Amino acid sequence: MKKIYALAFSLLVTLSAAAEVGTVSLWQVTPGKNQEAIARTTAFAPIMEEITGAQISVGMDQFNTIHWVQVYEDWEAWGKGGDALGQNNSEKFAEHIAKYPRTTPPIMTLADRFELNLVKMNSTDNANVSWITQWDSRQGQQQTTIANAMQFVPVHEKLGGNIAISADNLGNVYYANSFENWADMGRWIEVANASEDVATLWASLLTEEPVAEAVKHYRVRWFVQP
Repeated sequence: MKKIYALAFSLLVTLSAAAEVGTVSLWQVTPGKNQEAIARTTAFAPIMEEITGAQISVGMDQFNTIHWVQVYEDWEAWGKGGDALGQNNSEKFAEHIAKYPRTTPPIMTLADRFELNLVKMNSTDNANVSWITQWDSRQGQQQTTIANAMQFVPVHEKLGGNIAISADNLGNVYYANSFENWADMGRWIEVANASEDVATLWASLLTEEPVAEAVKHYRVRWFVQP
């Protein structure tokens, strides 16, 4: 979905002016370089936390893509983090650059980067794996998409899920369900598939004109967390 950036950014700010915000960078890893990518980003995370003041999470999905997430208290903190990153930090980066020099071809390539408003945070520290669904809202329907997603939170969490919801500046809404491990996720999927409450909620929404389309599903294992 393409929109004028200024309009999209304005929408993003109005979603939740005082909420936590984040920057997500998606890095496509070169085949066969997974372990090197994990080592580099794991070592890089504490340096970036020190410089920017962000809380950083790093994970890898089923497409061998690194999910690098920087979370800030608010937009002012986000801006201060950007200012700090723009200063001369060569001394702080020196050891990392010496240990992990650039390679040709690169170990990973930036595939996407975007900002998020964190509409609803998850409620546990045991979020080691996540299933994230990206919903692309129809024009002008992002708020409705968020409202619909919020209806699923109590139903899914009653079944043992742990939900976080965020929204970007391009009309996308991200619905993340996190668990301690893949086995717990698998058990939850079986329970949810058999749940009458889930089926009833889906049925009530399907009677209306669709406001969003599920465009991608990420299964992420987190190896760096705040």
